[in-house]
Amino acid sequence: MRYLVLLLMVLAATPGRAFAQQDEPRTMTWQGVERHYVVHRPVQAPSSPVSLVVALAGLTQSLASLHDWLPLDPVADQHGFAVAYPEAIGHKWSYWRGGGVLVPDHGTEEVDDVGFISAMVDVLVKEGLADPERVFVTGVSRGALMSWTLLCERADLFAAAAPISSAMTEWQQSHCRPSRPVPVIAVDGTDDFTQFYDGFIYPSPLPRLLSVPETMAFWWKLNGCTGETVKGLPHTAQGGRSHVELFTWTGCTSGGPVMLYRVSGGGHPPPTLGTNASAGHFTPPNHDIETSQVIWDAFAAVRPKTP
Repeated sequence: MRYLVLLLMVLAATPGRAFAQQDEPRTMTWQGVERHYVVHRPVQAPSSPVSLVVALAGLTQSLASLHDWLPLDPVADQHGFAVAYPEAIGHKWSYWRGGGVLVPDHGTEEVDDVGFISAMVDVLVKEGLADPERVFVTGVSRGALMSWTLLCERADLFAAAAPISSAMTEWQQSHCRPSRPVPVIAVDGTDDFTQFYDGFIYPSPLPRLLSVPETMAFWWKLNGCTGETVKGLPHTAQGGRSHVELFTWTGCTSGGPVMLYRVSGGGHPPPTLGTNASAGHFTPPNHDIETSQVIWDAFAAVRPKTP
């Protein structure tokens, strides 16, 4: 019964917002299918290439809802980076082999979303919009799961990743062979009853969801980190029952930082200083930090990629 409830819990969609002047809807053909994405250019974009953040929506989540959950565009305008919003086929990222997400009208061919997102980034780099040394990825829920896969398979392309509201799966862990250690910035609520903080065992053939601590341990060990610091962040939201702690793994021999914003008492929606009108039936988000700002702060501090 619990599993059925999980299947029925999908991210709430909100009415589509009008595209801002600097938002450009685009299409490209991948695996013989027209794929869609939107590019947000910063208001004061310089003539030289800028940092690019690839933002991935959750299961069934609309772009309008993603803007509520993770308002990156205002941060991009303030700091001068671009954001790309690729769209999943059927709003369902194909983040693991054998996951059953098939190319429409192509028989049993699985969707190659790693290839699609990588090709999208290549286009933006070749156009001179994106700096190839400063490409980052983030995602919420199933978008976070897709972020973990991209981090494992395209560490050469992404300088860092910020998966939000989901740990890795056991399949991802066992198949993860990144070409280099990479920084990780995770944001997870301890009371997330969609992507459980302590992990979850799904019926076969779905892979086990690792716990957040297991996931973070995988990455800090990979990056050779030897220490850990914990910092409680100011609890500024009046009446809020959740609070945020920042775990940082230190002494990393390569690839760091590895960071976790653990929202004690927090649910599936990431912390935001806004209202998140599309949070729907989920636990109301924490209001002590703005997730889009803290992940950008971490991205901005990342050193250029090294082999």
